[in-house]
Amino acid sequence: VEQFDKIYEEFKNKDSILFRGQREAKWRLYSKLQREWILQKLSGSNSSYQSLIERLVRVGLADYGGNIKELFDEHHIDLDNDIAILGFLQHHGCPTPLLDWTFKFQNALYFGLDGLEPRVNEAEIEDYFSVYYIEEEYLEEGSMRKVMSDSLSTFSAEMIDKLAIAIAPNEEVLCEMRDKFKDRSFFDKSRFKGSGMVKHMTEIKRMMSFPISYFSDEDRGSGIVFSLNNSKNILNQSGVFTWNSDASKPLELIGIEQYKLSMDVDEPEDYRFCKCFNIQKNLEVHIRKRLNEDGITKEFIYPSIDTETLSLFENHKKEGTSSTDVQIK
Repeated sequence: VEQFDKIYEEFKNKDSILFRGQREAKWRLYSKLQREWILQKLSGSNSSYQSLIERLVRVGLADYGGNIKELFDEHHIDLDNDIAILGFLQHHGCPTPLLDWTFKFQNALYFGLDGLEPRVNEAEIEDYFSVYYIEEEYLEEGSMRKVMSDSLSTFSAEMIDKLAIAIAPNEEVLCEMRDKFKDRSFFDKSRFKGSGMVKHMTEIKRMMSFPISYFSDEDRGSGIVFSLNNSKNILNQSGVFTWNSDASKPLELIGIEQYKLSMDVDEPEDYRFCKCFNIQKNLEVHIRKRLNEDGITKEFIYPSIDTETLSLFENHKKEGTSSTDVQIK
């Protein structure tokens, strides 16, 4: 108990760290959709993993488009981008390729305790649940916001340089112009919202080319917003998401593979995607008491329980099960 309390006090007010609670320490970082894809052998009833995700997005927008836009004062084309739709479905019960994380250690503890089950065999690991954690800065480098921002910066610099070359009367003026405009952007960030750029970049057919990515709306100053806060559940849970495009490899394995592909010669090979606390399940009563004292209750974590999206998955997990199905090749 003392060891747990020490960790609790250290991490309960931490920011810029992502946490994820899982009720079994033996579980790897699989998304709900991956688990269903593997356990239900859905590869036999779908032309591809991508086609299943695209179908969930398509039907999700048709069935819950109004709900997704409900919490926003300003409506525009980017509100119902594919990741925002998946995020809404995920937080209301539908399996998706997204994995939930939270900025609050207490929230992760709550999820780690949610549905806790006692040991069923001799394996000691079944006495524990887990809270994974990773500093946001390590995920931010591979985030879709960073990808989009870097692409825009590169394109902006190229456009400004082309204009400077076109109008500069001589080399001296060209050098002066390049120096003056080197930190300026060709684009107005305030106009990104609602431009359709986010909707375009987050289409599933594009996302499938990214093995791993990260989505958060914390940094709104960049002008790139994914409209993730479309559910009261996401708001209260301080929810953010990781993306894994693989149908069967867990997130930590994808993270290691990507690290090895991009690592420099002098970087260590012993890489860990994230860190983890394995916490004894017999501390449940004590932990729930601490969480209740901090207001982390079922009512707080799940303020919106009137919308359930699991049935969407059950009805559309196989191709040809609905009139909205379109064969994607």
